[in-house]
Amino acid sequence: MKLEIDHKCVEYKEGTRFETIAADFQHNYPDRIALVIYNGKIRELFKKANRDGTLSFLTLSSVAGHMAYHRTACMMMLKAVRDVACSETVDVKVEFTVGYGFYCTFRNTDRTPEASFLEKIEKRMEELRDQKIPIRKRDTPMEEALQIFEKQGMLDKVQLFRYRASSSVNVYNLDGFYDYYYGYMLPDTSYVTKFHLQRQHDGFLLVLPPQEKPDVLVKTSSREKVFNQMILSTHWGRMMQVQNVADLNDCVVSGKVNQLILVQEALFERRIGEIAKHIYDRPHVKMVMIAGPSSSGKTSFANRLCIQLRTFGRTPHLISLDNYYKNREDTPKNPDGSYNFETIDAIDVEYFNES
Repeated sequence: MKLEIDHKCVEYKEGTRFETIAADFQHNYPDRIALVIYNGKIRELFKKANRDGTLSFLTLSSVAGHMAYHRTACMMMLKAVRDVACSETVDVKVEFTVGYGFYCTFRNTDRTPEASFLEKIEKRMEELRDQKIPIRKRDTPMEEALQIFEKQGMLDKVQLFRYRASSSVNVYNLDGFYDYYYGYMLPDTSYVTKFHLQRQHDGFLLVLPPQEKPDVLVKTSSREKVFNQMILSTHWGRMMQVQNVADLNDCVVSGKVNQLILVQEALFERRIGEIAKHIYDRPHVKMVMIAGPSSSGKTSFANRLCIQLRTFGRTPHLISLDNYYKNREDTPKNPDGSYNFETIDAIDVEYFNES
């Protein structure tokens, strides 16, 4: 079997694992190889090459490799929790990202995890890492998968897969712990070298390395304002009994989705009103700046905020920075040649000040 790798033709025995091939070329890459692109498609390292083709590598510093690191670390953490607690009924929920990590909670208890308990979980994760336990993937019949997840207390997955039309699902196995992930995984636990658990709010943070430095843990800032808003959103989802996709599916099937949308809009409008009141109570404020990624709803939000401010007798003037970007030939570029619209230098500041 002939493979084109790094512009060279290399011969391997048919059925060779991608992990074996990656080991032969690891010296060419500063970061560990996590995945491969085989004939134009991303493949996990425990898969095998079975015919001629082209092969390239994705390291842990790539987007796909970084996400695979995250998924594998989460699976190791969930496995470690059950091993330490000696129970299959311990229910840990990965809520949302915070900085370079994930905020997690225990759903079957109101108690905040003790630091000593988190230390035991982290130690167990280190043991799993050092044991280099393989992560196996199997195309599992749906009924069998439902039985596995129900036995492990993963009732949200059982609820979700009842809406799945296919007859089978990919289930990952880590030393007897089973889970489903929508994305690629690393071949074994030794690839997840850096992690840390720390208490946060009512749960804990699983801190992981940043994409650009996959072998270094970076201190995660508190980001209290963003964190509090995420907590508020999580609590609102619980109150509305819509905590996951399966709950949303139930809402649609039961015909309650229109009511959910109306209530959500009412909450959003109330929150915007509270922001407007906060601005009104600070008469020295002359400018309110709204930031966010492309197509995130900044203009729509600004219009709604203007309406709420008018109810307090204010007359706001809406200014969109989209109208003040420099021409393309004058726009700064990133090292890869793409335009950098995030820098202030992309804005015609002089024209903005004149306006």
